[in-house]
Amino acid sequence: MHHPGTSFRHTSTPRRRAVLRLVVLILLINPILTCAFAFVARGSHPDLALGLTTLFCFMTCAALSVWIRSDAHHAWRDARASGFVEPRAIASGRTVRVSSECPRRWLVELHIGLQGGIAARGPWQPRSLR
Repeated sequence: MHHPGTSFRHTSTPRRRAVLRLVVLILLINPILTCAFAFVARGSHPDLALGLTTLFCFMTCAALSVWIRSDAHHAWRDARASGFVEPRAIASGRTVRVSSECPRRWLVELHIGLQGGIAARGPWQPRSLR
């Protein structure tokens, strides 16, 4: 709640926002996979279903985290090779522009954020469009 006379200051860093995006994505995908697994596990091993489902839930969270981060890294690498990102290194607090034509822009932006950089959607034109 905002009170008069106080100012709201957004103190989130790019890395925190990127990690939050990653967590939200995992929290959206994991329950769907866990429910499907629980349905199958209950049918085949009703006495072990709770333990198996809990283990599956934790393992799925870890696997999704690794998978999404890996996809983001590969998207960054491909975007750099294709000229869809500004040719500069990612550094903490440094802005890197990503072309709006980049096919996997959200993954590239996630990778930039996870590395502590700031992804900007600017007038950057890829080499192929110049």
